[in-house]
Amino acid sequence: MLIEEKFTVNAPAKKIWDFVINPELIGPCVPGLEKIDVLDENTYESVVKVKVGFIKLKMKTKTVITEQDPPHHMKTVSDGKDALKAGDVHQEMTVDVKETSDNACEISYSANVRVTGKLATFGEKIMRSTTKKLSEQFIKNLKAKLEEQ
Repeated sequence: MLIEEKFTVNAPAKKIWDFVINPELIGPCVPGLEKIDVLDENTYESVVKVKVGFIKLKMKTKTVITEQDPPHHMKTVSDGKDALKAGDVHQEMTVDVKETSDNACEISYSANVRVTGKLATFGEKIMRSTTKKLSEQFIKNLKAKLEEQ
């Protein structure tokens, strides 16, 4: 499943980059985040609780930043497993930050997500609907943090 979003943030590129590259700063913007552990400068683990359809998930995910071109481009690869074995998730995501003015940037991201297990039995419509809601909440949280000053 391919997920793509694009939105504007009223902040300079360096501020956005410093925020999104730091798991401890961006992590709390993720809906359902329970825990985040930084393993090294490019690797972190997180635990996120979400509900997809009628299934509640507690995903433990390891994310690795595989490409960086500060402050404009990043690629990550994530692999997660549900604690109750409802499924696994593999995600490859790119994030691009494009300056539109001195104090505003367009952020675009593209995530290619592969789901297996019970999660995969849900239709793409349910998965997309859940993902869209989580994405909207994430963007709202991110913008609030970056634009608060």
